[in-house]
Amino acid sequence: MKAPNHVSVVIRNSNCKVAQMLLSKDIEGSFKNIRVGEKISSHLIHLSKPVNLRDIRLPEVTYYKMGREFLWVDSPSCLACQILSRNPAIPTNLLFVRRLGVVFSFLTPGPYVSKRIFDEMKREGLEVSLLDRKFVDLRQVLTRKQRDVLCTAFSMGYFAPTRETSLAEIAARLGVSKSTVSRQLRAAVRKLTAMVRQEPA
Repeated sequence: MKAPNHVSVVIRNSNCKVAQMLLSKDIEGSFKNIRVGEKISSHLIHLSKPVNLRDIRLPEVTYYKMGREFLWVDSPSCLACQILSRNPAIPTNLLFVRRLGVVFSFLTPGPYVSKRIFDEMKREGLEVSLLDRKFVDLRQVLTRKQRDVLCTAFSMGYFAPTRETSLAEIAARLGVSKSTVSRQLRAAVRKLTAMVRQEPA
């Protein structure tokens, strides 16, 4: 497996309903997590100030208030989320910048997949520009066991859109338990996500 890529792009004509909601309802907050899907994507927003759900109702969008500080939003997937969901990519950050657009950051197994995602976004009509792309040295971030599990999962197609393998099959390949694979994989993704979020712009 080649060194993973961490890619950041800006989309100037995003059809993201969540970003539009933040702008139109003047909601202050930051994206803490996002799970992309072909039809529905989930967004966890850390609110800077409390909001009243009655003030932000939009069609086709579902909200879940989580205490005073967090808002979980399920909405129809925008073009960018649809494209990411069809490719082996792990979203790491999402940022809405007024008068600029939506900044998407994601991890891929290597430069070929990164270029494929970028080209697909352009073909779908998105005004997308590459902000940054860097290689990730897994040895500086993950333990040997975490690297083994992550690389095996990538090579066996675990992160492919159709999920070509299972945790049990990865465990069998490595000769460890399914719970060990699950634990090491979660830890690896969490560490990588934390690392790329902390990198200076």
